[in-house]
Amino acid sequence: MEKGNDCPVEKQSQLKALTVRQPWAYLIMRGLKKVENRSWKPTLQVGARFVIHAGYGNAKWPDRIPEPLRPEVPKNVAHGAALGTVRLASVHEAGVECGEECDVFGSPDYRYHWVLDDPQLFASPILMKGALRLWDFTEE
Repeated sequence: MEKGNDCPVEKQSQLKALTVRQPWAYLIMRGLKKVENRSWKPTLQVGARFVIHAGYGNAKWPDRIPEPLRPEVPKNVAHGAALGTVRLASVHEAGVECGEECDVFGSPDYRYHWVLDDPQLFASPILMKGALRLWDFTEE
């Protein structure tokens, strides 16, 4: 590991994945949710790509989806599948350095905001189990 952005980071030789509940995973992959809230810093370097995996469960607070975005979420979103990749644009503490991207989805309830951009969908979802935290992605 090497030091960067005041947190330990791994050189990206193995593509990592992050399991996210629906409908958040769907909104991230459509470029509509640009901030992922976590209680921990990522071990990825800013600029690294990682896979967004849609977990089997649904979000505890779907009412946090802004009203204008609710029609964007279809009823049959993928669960238990890798959807595509995003780029980690930046990471900051909640309430510190929050910009426009935090206005809608940046939550003060979590310590870190991971700012995401450049979502790239896979041709089709890849069915697989997820895991907690960042995990090694393999298409087996």
